[in-house]
Amino acid sequence: MKHGEQAKLASRISKSSAYVSEVLRGKRRPSPDAAVALEKATGISRSAWLWPEEYPNPLIHTEPEDADREPL
Repeated sequence: MKHGEQAKLASRISKSSAYVSEVLRGKRRPSPDAAVALEKATGISRSAWLWPEEYPNPLIHTEPEDADREPL
């Protein structure tokens, strides 16, 4: 999702762009209320926002924690 789209989504759910960015990068889990708002704004189930590892969410992109590390 591009930055401008993130800003629009943030506005629609009354959260900051930084908050939405962290959620979309898998760095932050939304509150239950924010998950409901995200569901209404995107049509993606609140369960997929709260538990993306169990319910696929095409907007959340996570990288393995060791992705930044140099190989041994």
